[in-house]
Amino acid sequence: MKSGPMGFAFWFDTQAWERRSKKPALTFRTFNRAVLRSIALLTIEGWEKEFREAVKRHYDWMVSDRKRAIEQAELARERDRQRKAAELQALLDSRQKLLQNAISNAARSDQIRSLVHDLDKRIGPHGVDIPAFEHWRSWALSEAEAIDPKARSLAHLNEWFEKFRLHH
Repeated sequence: MKSGPMGFAFWFDTQAWERRSKKPALTFRTFNRAVLRSIALLTIEGWEKEFREAVKRHYDWMVSDRKRAIEQAELARERDRQRKAAELQALLDSRQKLLQNAISNAARSDQIRSLVHDLDKRIGPHGVDIPAFEHWRSWALSEAEAIDPKARSLAHLNEWFEKFRLHH
């Protein structure tokens, strides 16, 4: 090999600060068609490699975004399903409570009326001898009427039925 002036220097298009040295990337003593072909092939190969990597990165990002969107949609559907299940359970619990209260109040009012009736029979014509009985009797019967769902007005019954939320 003969040392002498270079025949050709090949610089890659980079910024000076990106180069490790101030020397060209490739140097050639002679420049011919084979060298030009090699340079073109290396350049095209580099472009293709960068393009493939860019396409793969873009594809990976799109797949990742799609997976994230699917997961978020599934989470939203699950939260919606849980919310609907909780609302349905709350509605069923509310209906059961309304019904249990009505049954309990009806039974209690019947028990109060039965007690008043039994005491009426027991006291009979001696009610004059027990003046507080008539006041108590009146109060007890009004309490029985107040809690008895069967004794409610039609408007009050309608309001009570609406609380069950049975409409379609």
